[in-house]
Amino acid sequence: MPNANENIASHPPLTTAQAAEFLQLHPISLARMRQYGRGPAYVKRGGLVYYLLSDIVAWLEEGRVQPGKKQAQAGKTERRGRPRKVTPVAPVEDADAPASAGAAL
Repeated sequence: MPNANENIASHPPLTTAQAAEFLQLHPISLARMRQYGRGPAYVKRGGLVYYLLSDIVAWLEEGRVQPGKKQAQAGKTERRGRPRKVTPVAPVEDADAPASAGAAL
């Protein structure tokens, strides 16, 4: 009886639509992931994109999180969206310090 890895490796390549259906994603979402280098590995031949089921399964395994374990910082991405607004802080004057000569009129 063949093992599961042999069955995955012998599966025909999937189109973007088929891979997206397998992952329960919209094909455009999978295409954007590919564009930004965040999705599973793919094969490009003659302008067409194919996914190997073994690559999809490996990509899913890479994202596996064990409950109760602290996640590594390496996998986290930067915060997206607008940058936080920084409010400038006025300098605090020292009440005990003598007034500067230029401040008095």
